[in-house]
Amino acid sequence: RNTMSLSNLSEKDGSMSALTESTLNDSAVSSPIKRPISTGSKWSEITSKLGLSPCFDYWSDARANHDFQVRGPTYLYDRMKIPAGEGVCPLLWFDIFSVPESYGTRVDHISNEGACAERVKQLTNSANPPFLFITAIQVPGTPMLYLVMYWAIDPSTLNPSTEKPNDPSLESFYNVMRQYIKLPNQSEKVVDSYDDDDEEEAQEEIEDSFPFQNSRFKLIPRIMNGPWLVKRAVGSVPCLLGTKVTTRYYRGENYMETNVEVGSSIVAQRIIGCCRGSSAYIDVQLGIVLQGENALELPEKLLGAIQFKWLQVDDVTFQVPLL
Repeated sequence: RNTMSLSNLSEKDGSMSALTESTLNDSAVSSPIKRPISTGSKWSEITSKLGLSPCFDYWSDARANHDFQVRGPTYLYDRMKIPAGEGVCPLLWFDIFSVPESYGTRVDHISNEGACAERVKQLTNSANPPFLFITAIQVPGTPMLYLVMYWAIDPSTLNPSTEKPNDPSLESFYNVMRQYIKLPNQSEKVVDSYDDDDEEEAQEEIEDSFPFQNSRFKLIPRIMNGPWLVKRAVGSVPCLLGTKVTTRYYRGENYMETNVEVGSSIVAQRIIGCCRGSSAYIDVQLGIVLQGENALELPEKLLGAIQFKWLQVDDVTFQVPLL
């Protein structure tokens, strides 16, 4: 029997049977429902100029509406977690990019490619632009898709000389963030040297290049509603994606991109594949945390969160052609 579980990518054990189309249809809700969104941030004037995204009614900023838990200030001693509270970074925008076959099996540095590069320019076209924390998640299939999320950070907080915040969790958050956005020298040269014909060697090279980032980027999933088997597959266990699937990191003038290659893991590819096929029937929240590993990095703070509700990713009217 084929088994798969997001827990296989995390620290907990678990498995489930492969999803079948009939099971999804039996569990699915009858039709999607629409929800308006609001960024509610000081950069709202930037997004207001962009109009509505193709799938505007199906995603929202969930940084203040969730029940995620993160490592508390004494986690190293007692393993206690605490409510994450409101996320630090507002979600400015979300895109589903459809990728032409000419790109092959993945897109490196998507923030510097086609329509995504144009979106980055639009979101940083301001007298006081935000620093963007961009998360790009590959969705294998035909066509290959990328789910791209753009969170905003006040650039002044990334300066070590900035006055320390009163909230100790914010201080620990910025301690990790400042280190996270410092990429190794010649990072793009290392990434671009990746050879599809030598997968194992390439993976080791990438892991050696980004040890800090790989050990910090943590995704917390939460299926709010959806087929039971999808809930079992995805679970709610935090996962350090950089240690489980190939993840690449890129810096631009006003952004940092974390690029997750789901296709590098058979387990991850199967899970995302079944979620893609039933996405119109799933209500899910994804939280992003930079993991704290020492006293200066604790307590953890939620970076940001996004909610997808009945988002049919294969609806071409929701997709933006990358080229």
